[in-house]
Amino acid sequence: MLAGGGLLLDTPGMRELQLVDENGLDSVFEDITELSARCRFRDCHHDTEPGCAVKEAMKSGDLSADRLEHYRKLEREAQAYELRHDEKLRRQSERVWGQFYDEVARLRRWKGGK
Repeated sequence: MLAGGGLLLDTPGMRELQLVDENGLDSVFEDITELSARCRFRDCHHDTEPGCAVKEAMKSGDLSADRLEHYRKLEREAQAYELRHDEKLRRQSERVWGQFYDEVARLRRWKGGK
């Protein structure tokens, strides 16, 4: 047991721990989920969008910046997990990155670069 109440686990031989159950992050971050439902845009990333209820809650002190950062970190980890384990999603992501790479190459050639 750590001084702040945390627990340190040693998991020899385990490569990863599954962080999300069938309910996803919504069951752990119910407050952020409820706030998200009040955002102006359904696909709000709670970053620079106008009418974001999550950003407003942070400004008013109802939601801590640390809690939102923890949510974002776990969300990124869950997305990375999905990419590793969902073949269709991985191929789609690779296709998008391939298109991005091709576009950069075209721009370089257009500017006279290599």
